[in-house]
Amino acid sequence: MKMLIPGMKNIISLFAGIFLILSPTTPCEYNIRDAGFVALADPPYSLYFYIDDRIPQKNVVRFEEISRLLARESNILPTIVHTHGQKSHQAMDYYRFWEIQTPPALIMVSPDRRSIHLPLIPGPELLNESLWLEIEKAASSPLREEILERIVTSYAVILLIEGLDSGKNSSAREKTEQAARNIASFMNQLPKRIEEPPHTIIVRAEDAQREKILLWSLDIDPESRDTPQIAVLFGRGRILYSPFKSEAISVSDLTAMLSIMGLSCDCGLDKRGMMGLRIPLRWGPAIQSEVVKHLGFDAENPLIKREIAGILAANNLMDGAGEENEQKIRQLGLYRERAMAFDKKFASTRISPAQSQRLNSAETRLKGSGFTALVPLLAALFLGFALLGGMILIRRRARQNRT
Repeated sequence: MKMLIPGMKNIISLFAGIFLILSPTTPCEYNIRDAGFVALADPPYSLYFYIDDRIPQKNVVRFEEISRLLARESNILPTIVHTHGQKSHQAMDYYRFWEIQTPPALIMVSPDRRSIHLPLIPGPELLNESLWLEIEKAASSPLREEILERIVTSYAVILLIEGLDSGKNSSAREKTEQAARNIASFMNQLPKRIEEPPHTIIVRAEDAQREKILLWSLDIDPESRDTPQIAVLFGRGRILYSPFKSEAISVSDLTAMLSIMGLSCDCGLDKRGMMGLRIPLRWGPAIQSEVVKHLGFDAENPLIKREIAGILAANNLMDGAGEENEQKIRQLGLYRERAMAFDKKFASTRISPAQSQRLNSAETRLKGSGFTALVPLLAALFLGFALLGGMILIRRRARQNRT
């Protein structure tokens, strides 16, 4: 009897192996675009209000009132800094950098530590109104409102920041429009349905000053407009890689970069550049409800946040151990590409979302064929035959022993 057990184990192992081979592999149910709607412990923008003992208390109270709403509905963290009582505060470095002589002052600092001075009008009455206006400009603008209207339903938002050369502007528009058409041509092949193709928003030269905070957040100088620049936004206003000069990128490069967002979240790409900084944006309950409606899941759910953060961190980030890994996960949103040109080597090695679907998604391939549903049944039949065969062998050997 003992001599027969190893043989029986081999038979069962064989059919177990067949079962594992035939079992469908389930890809990540989220794509890169989905992941962009999840708040991954992104570092906020800081908004520092500098005061001293001469600033009336009602102005301080007014800032605190506005701040509560701002902190709740945007990625901006307001902070009051007393220039005399908090001389060692880290925000004082920016106060000195801008060579401000006396409060009040308002300075906004990006997650990568760039700063912009927002002018205030002194005087108890005018200061309150000035504070409200500048804080509104920090969190919102006509262009950012347009971005919010499009970013949930569109594949992505392409910002084209025009320069002063009309010929270059026209060439840049053609590139963005063609890239959007290229993406639209295979959107119906994506594993997940997205309602609209990439939407292009043009920032004209005359709008540069009105949108200076948005341009500053993109690291674009509104005063230096010799060449049009392109930035791709998705999710919660995330910047896909960095803005780049339109002359430095071809239509195929832009198409390749955009196509990444349709890929599965666990597709093996380095996600750090993709999940870049967010622009300063007011993101309230209304737009979050739209996200749930169109994506089919709640991006604010802690379990989903943990799952997507783990998937993104696992690729090319988990090469250390312990505390270092946790730090990398926390800083996913801090990474930012600084090169203005798009890496052509990157573009040449990418596959389309449709190819990714065919290669990686067994579940998608088999959907509708009926084969996926038969796999468990076939596995059970194989296992039953294995057990039956083992029992027959045992009986035969027992008869041989009796004779």
